[in-house]
Amino acid sequence: MARPVIRLIGILTMSVCFAASANERAATFVRSELLFTQVWVWEYQNEWIPENEPGHKGEIAIYYHPEKDFWLFTQEAYGISGEMTDWIIGKPDGEYLIASTDEYGKKKIEKLSITIPETDSLNELFLPQKEPMSFGNPDLGFPLIRGEKYVLNYQETLDKTILYLGKVAVDLSPVYYFNQLNIDAKLPVDFLSNIPANKIVLSDSTTSAGKNISLRFKYISHAEYYLLLSGK
Repeated sequence: MARPVIRLIGILTMSVCFAASANERAATFVRSELLFTQVWVWEYQNEWIPENEPGHKGEIAIYYHPEKDFWLFTQEAYGISGEMTDWIIGKPDGEYLIASTDEYGKKKIEKLSITIPETDSLNELFLPQKEPMSFGNPDLGFPLIRGEKYVLNYQETLDKTILYLGKVAVDLSPVYYFNQLNIDAKLPVDFLSNIPANKIVLSDSTTSAGKNISLRFKYISHAEYYLLLSGK
């Protein structure tokens, strides 16, 4: 996966104009401007996919709009999946806006909605451990996030999951439920979805049948990703 441009030049500025599609449900977003001022980055590795093949390892970069609590997914998040998908905006209420361009160059914005259940606490499968760890890079302008360690108790399998979860003042549910959308674009690994929306997955290492899938939070950085949604 390509590295976020933000790391190379400090600020990424992009303007995208889309004509309104026939889907009138997206009208509340048409003729509006959105500026995503943060980028949140995780790294992953999936031993089920052979080395040097797409999806084996890389980074997931997702842009965030603090004022609206929206998340912006681009190819920096979903990689080569969703070939015709330009970007996706996720909202905490389960609504996603999906911008795409077809083979004839026609652009459209569609809306999908899924049900995101409220989860107030971790269930009994999460066994807390007394080994906290901090994640992030304070040199980029955001404080370290303290993570608490958990082991998932799988009662009927030999699978093993070791987690670090932290608490943040944002709603991460659009990230966690992204792969449940019935679209081609997919994050290269699944995030946990049965956790409170303000819990951030800082580290997730799951071993099954001798193969490991790992996810680790790297940092938050300032960004400037600008979308202009214009319609006729």
